[in-house]
Amino acid sequence: MGEYHCPKCGAAVDRKAKFCGNCGLFLPSAIVKSVDNRHSLSSTDSPISLVAGDYAISVDLEVCRNLEGIPILRQAVDAFIEHWTNPLRRAELLGDGVRVSTTQLPTLHTIVMSACNMLKAPCPDLFIKQDPTLNAYTMGTNQDHIVVIHSGVLNMFEPEELAFIIGHEVGHIASRHVTYMTMARLMA
Repeated sequence: MGEYHCPKCGAAVDRKAKFCGNCGLFLPSAIVKSVDNRHSLSSTDSPISLVAGDYAISVDLEVCRNLEGIPILRQAVDAFIEHWTNPLRRAELLGDGVRVSTTQLPTLHTIVMSACNMLKAPCPDLFIKQDPTLNAYTMGTNQDHIVVIHSGVLNMFEPEELAFIIGHEVGHIASRHVTYMTMARLMA
C-alpha cells in the first residue's frame, strides 16, 4: 500500500486521517465513500448531519414556504426551466465544461457527496466551466439542479475551501432555493 501525503504541506498522513497532523488541513475524502453521482449517502456515513432549519434564518424559511404556497407560479417556472433553460445549459456545459464524476475529478465528486450527505440534500450534477473568474452557482429547479464551478475557483482554492464553496451551493439545494434563484437570474 502506498504512502499518503497531505496535498497542502506534503507531510505523510495516515490513510484514514481526517486532518493533517502537520498543518491541520481537513481531508474530506477520509470520511466519504465513493458512490454513484445521483444517490446520497446514508446519515450513518457522516459525523455531521444538518437540515435547512438548523442553519436558515426564519425569514428565509417563511419566504420559501410562501413562494411554494403559490402552486401555479412554481409549476410555470419549473416547466419553463425544465423544458427550456436546463436543456440549453446542460448542452453548453457538456460542450465546453467537464461533468464531475467518480472518474473525472473524483476529489470534487467526493466533496459534493459529503456536502449532500451532511445537508441531507439530493446530489446535483456538478460541472466545471472553463472560466477564469471566481464564481460558483446553482441553477435548475428544486427537483433537477446543477451546480457550476468556474475553473478559476479550482485554480485558486484548496480542497477544504472548495468544500466550503460546494457546501454553500448544496445548501441552496437543501433549502429549496434553486427554482427561485434560477427565476431571479433569468429575470435579471
